[in-house]
Amino acid sequence: MLSCNAVCYTMEHLLKVALPTRKPIHYVLGLTEQGVWLMFTPEKKLFLPIFSESELLDFYGGQATYQLVDSVDGEAQFPVFYAGEISHKIPFDIITPSFILLSRAEENRTLERDVHDRFPFKGSLADKYHFVHVPLVDEYAMLLRKWILERIELNVTIEPRKPQFIPTHDIDHLFRFKGCWQAFKSIVGRDLLINKSIPDAKRSYEEFLRFRQDKSQDPYVQAIYELVDQSVKHNLKSVFFFKSLLQQEYDCTYSVEDVIVKNCIDYILKNGMQVGLHGSYDSYDDVQRLGLEKQRLENVVGQPVTSCRQHYLRFSLQPDLGDFFPEKDKIQKIRREHFNTVQVWQENGVSDDYTLGFAEQPGFRCGTCHPYPLYDLNNDCPTTVMEHPLIVMDGSLFDYQKLTIEQSNALISKLRERCVAVEGDFVMLWHNHLLSRNYVEKYQCIFMHQMDNEI
Repeated sequence: MLSCNAVCYTMEHLLKVALPTRKPIHYVLGLTEQGVWLMFTPEKKLFLPIFSESELLDFYGGQATYQLVDSVDGEAQFPVFYAGEISHKIPFDIITPSFILLSRAEENRTLERDVHDRFPFKGSLADKYHFVHVPLVDEYAMLLRKWILERIELNVTIEPRKPQFIPTHDIDHLFRFKGCWQAFKSIVGRDLLINKSIPDAKRSYEEFLRFRQDKSQDPYVQAIYELVDQSVKHNLKSVFFFKSLLQQEYDCTYSVEDVIVKNCIDYILKNGMQVGLHGSYDSYDDVQRLGLEKQRLENVVGQPVTSCRQHYLRFSLQPDLGDFFPEKDKIQKIRREHFNTVQVWQENGVSDDYTLGFAEQPGFRCGTCHPYPLYDLNNDCPTTVMEHPLIVMDGSLFDYQKLTIEQSNALISKLRERCVAVEGDFVMLWHNHLLSRNYVEKYQCIFMHQMDNEI
């Protein structure tokens, strides 16, 4: 069951999306065992039911009773889940599912993780009820907007929020070439033997010669400049996430102290873009590790760095010890000295995160495409970390889903349309090392196609 804090947190997000107005709208929430009264005046109020204990268990188990309804623009459908008495004017619980998705509470009810300690899409609520391609929480907000305006005739002027396209770029690799032997393996092994492309091998060899004369001419470095220039051209504000490691440290693919890193960052900032920390593989549950990396990057940037995305999209919550935890007997196997990721970010002054998307499936992991504050489940309160949900990652399209260019664009367009319909942001991740070799066509036909299609 939801606490008072959880209900208030969820309703605040739903109403922020539902009723964007110039002046704040005053309301009062009245909580009962059966649901919540949303009251704007004593006469203008709406009752919203919430799951009973058994209905909540059915929801987690994929057995909840629901009805499919049309999205706000009529171009998709999404489930609304029955709660309480069907005789209620509104028989659906939009509060509990929204809280579970926003807070990611479903992730601390199981120890099931993939090889990178990530909560898997398979078996998630989005998988069980088939809504990963719909921002369920935002659609609930739009449904709430409709109920408020039609059922209680609240006299307000809606000022729809302007959706944004936010390109983001994780700098996992700064250099393609690191030495003659590595270049030989890359050109002969990859371009010729695996990709069987003589043109790619020829182009790679020419790139290697330029790199030998000037490291800043490496194609992965030049890709950063290209991505900045494209954002400037399209009047977009992109975010570049740099790892902040030193040679010999685990997960290090370039040194943050390399002068080329400094030059790239200076160019990014000079052109009005943003620099964030790409937390290393082991930093997602380590307060000291992330703090050290953040301080190093701030030394290079010359100003505070408050945005973050974890490498491999690693994110972890400490398992819930409550009565509903299905694997309670295994809890002693959890390493208690480690923090959950939200705590790691809060402890280190991270104000904006861009991590939360499913690696293996494009879509809406958090049920929303609006920025929102993450929730501290341990202390039952909102946090100071604003989440910007990741909707599409390049690797999800190619490595996990194995989509063609045409299929990728079709899915991306579908997801962007959902973001626009609910007045939210489309956050896309494209790595700098996916601008060359056999990725050239994908970059031009997918990423650049999306850049050209303004929201």
